[in-house]
Amino acid sequence: MKRTIPEIFSGLAIFGLITALVGFSIFFGIFPGNVENWLLRSGDPRQALIFFSLMAGTILMMLARVGVEVVPFSMIKGDNVKRYINGLPLWVLFFFLTISIFGFANVSPTCKAPETVVFEDITNQRIFQPANLMEVAPNESLTIIASSPDKSQISCISWEFVGPAFPTLGAKDDCQVNITFSDQPGPSYITLLATQNFCNEASLFSLEVQVK
Repeated sequence: MKRTIPEIFSGLAIFGLITALVGFSIFFGIFPGNVENWLLRSGDPRQALIFFSLMAGTILMMLARVGVEVVPFSMIKGDNVKRYINGLPLWVLFFFLTISIFGFANVSPTCKAPETVVFEDITNQRIFQPANLMEVAPNESLTIIASSPDKSQISCISWEFVGPAFPTLGAKDDCQVNITFSDQPGPSYITLLATQNFCNEASLFSLEVQVK
């Protein structure tokens, strides 16, 4: 495909704009997935933000080149715009992608297991820390959500319910669980195995439950 100099520079300008939009959306907390908090765990958060934005911008341009509907481009109509998107040679995009991957690998956030979580009883508007005691009424039904106190993205791998307070369980959806308690007293525990920010290292947290 023969490209003119204006088309190449226009493609480069669009690429720079998309990369900048990705960076600003992460900086202001708009980018999905709590990426901002994840990047802050890097030894050099500024460099991590730059290389991640460059990598994401390159991938978005590549997707648009092969015809995938990408939100920033799908809102723009016109043959000229499509020509400008295709104006940047593919080898240039691969070059930027390679640079961004190697750069991000050097400053990528360290993998770290979550230090703590909070258990939120959204039925009664109560919040508990691990090792706290949660008192419940006999045969009470609650919805409990586990989350990170610093708004990091956590993933709940498994829940365990041990003790006479748990005759049956309701629906369970990742970090949210519905529980109907029994009327039996005795030591009972909710145990959660969780990871955070795309890291494979997990931590185990426990909340004691007592039927009043």
